[in-house]
Amino acid sequence: EMRPVCASLWPIVPDEAVRSAWSRPFLFAYLQQRMLLQYEPSSGHYVLLHCDGSCDGGAPCMRRLAQGRCSDWQLPLGPSMRAEYVGADVLLFHNAASGAYSLHKLN
Repeated sequence: EMRPVCASLWPIVPDEAVRSAWSRPFLFAYLQQRMLLQYEPSSGHYVLLHCDGSCDGGAPCMRRLAQGRCSDWQLPLGPSMRAEYVGADVLLFHNAASGAYSLHKLN
């Protein structure tokens, strides 16, 4: 039987300086080695989080590993954008409205 480990509203975790660029809904993609990509598809802001699997402190993935912003020449941005982890350190970004996609290798 599957039961939730924890449940709540997901906090927006970026620094105050860029908090206004984040709006819900944002996307998540689980990467390997307990990493989670939190991505805001309209602005291109992202944060890589480490997940420890517990709910101590309110959310299971609060430690920031990296953050930044992708520009529209790096990714086709917009509310129809989706992110999927394909494997082997590769992310697929796909715009469901236009069909545009790009593959990105994690560094």
